[in-house]
Amino acid sequence: MNAVRDSAAACFQRFHVPGTALAQTVIGGDGRVASCTVVGILRETPTGDCVCAAVGTAKFDRFSGPPMHVIYPFMLR
Repeated sequence: MNAVRDSAAACFQRFHVPGTALAQTVIGGDGRVASCTVVGILRETPTGDCVCAAVGTAKFDRFSGPPMHVIYPFMLR
């Protein structure tokens, strides 16, 4: 997630809404983000959508087994 931290932080610059965006993310075995939902106060907001768009570009190593479920906090300020 470090690779997309700056892109997610740019969502604050775009919308000027501070807070913690908790990105609930599912990573598939192919290493791609299968889904992202921001939970908490920024859920279903333009800022939350922006954070998920950034998270959606993340790439991880391939793995075998079921998809991984991760919640990652992005501090926007």
